[in-house]
Amino acid sequence: MPAIQIRFHTSLYPLTAIREAAKAYAGLAHVAIERAGPYVRVRLTPKVDEPDLADAFASHALALAKAKRSR
Repeated sequence: MPAIQIRFHTSLYPLTAIREAAKAYAGLAHVAIERAGPYVRVRLTPKVDEPDLADAFASHALALAKAKRSR
């Protein structure tokens, strides 16, 4: 399965939220994280056939970011 790349802007997605999402998705994909200026690039290499993997990962990271802001 081909890798999927997603870019997250750090003003909305803190790196800690992305790292937590990566841990949560470790069973579904190999997750590589790279900082690139105001962005964090995530490369998901799926371990399972899940067509909505990127969308689900991004939603999970956003929910974690929102939870961190409300603390």
